[in-house]
Amino acid sequence: MVAKNGKVRANVPAKIIFSNINCLCTFVFCQLLIIELHVSPFIIFDYDPKTLISVSITGLSFSLALFVATKNLYSDEDLSFIYGMSKTESRFKSIFDEIFGLFVWTAFLWLLTALGSMLSFLKLPVKSYPEYLSYQLYKLVLMYLLTMATLNLFSLVLDICRNTKLSVIRKYDFQEKHKDD
Repeated sequence: MVAKNGKVRANVPAKIIFSNINCLCTFVFCQLLIIELHVSPFIIFDYDPKTLISVSITGLSFSLALFVATKNLYSDEDLSFIYGMSKTESRFKSIFDEIFGLFVWTAFLWLLTALGSMLSFLKLPVKSYPEYLSYQLYKLVLMYLLTMATLNLFSLVLDICRNTKLSVIRKYDFQEKHKDD
């Protein structure tokens, strides 16, 4: 999308950020965080955060591949039509952003996971219990980001399957309609 100042910006509709999957994961994360802060740690995350770097890069790559697959589902004329409808028809206002916004959101989650795992390369001595607790919370946040990114990536796969099916149905209906022509 192009803003009034001429800069390109990406819209991620609130509908995507506040989807059921995201809200459920956030609720569970907040509950775990509250329990971790007020009770002695009951979940010990025993993994090296550095291992998530390759997972995150793979997630980003897969997000890009799914974006290309989605873009290939629509011709430039289809995308132009969808964009035009989103600007002129109020009931289709956010449809264009919803098609591509989920990719931006998912890629952002994978980026945060990658950057968060890169923080593990910083050598910080763990000497006392509060520092250990903060390290466990850091691992909990990384697990949260990984879970959110993975679920959003799965949601993208489901959306592409649905969009592919709808695209095939539209083409079939169009061919059937113009069969006699």
